Amino acid sequence: ASMPGSSFGEIAIKHMGNTLKLPGDRVFENWTVSILNDVNFEVRNGLEAHMSEIAGTSDSRGSTTLDYMVDRAFVEQLDKADNVLARYEFFNMYPQSVAPITLDYEQGEAIETYDAVFSFSHWERVV
Repeated sequence: ASMPGSSFGEIAIKHMGNTLKLPGDRVFENWTVSILNDVNFEVRNGLEAHMSEIAGTSDSRGSTTLDYMVDRAFVEQLDKADNVLARYEFFNMYPQSVAPITLDYEQGEAIETYDAVFSFSHWERVV
């Protein structure tokens, strides 16, 4: 697992033969998470329902408000004793994509996993 990163664009200003580099807009990278699938598909069902609310699969009709389309989310980093080391709040977050689940015998006894990519406007560390 990993926490999403952020970076600054760069603004280069030429002045008397020198280049002054200044920070530009802050960009928050999309966040990819790997999910362990359970037998009831609870997380996947929730992600698919959220995506269908944004835009349906048969007619592309979706929510006309931002109430369900984008939301806030919290992610906590824990230590071995389940104590919170860091807590992040994500704003205007939505599932951008949900990867397929591989259904072949090559997986053997492996636990079923898939990736989901989340997009958001920004995050703030709250703890």
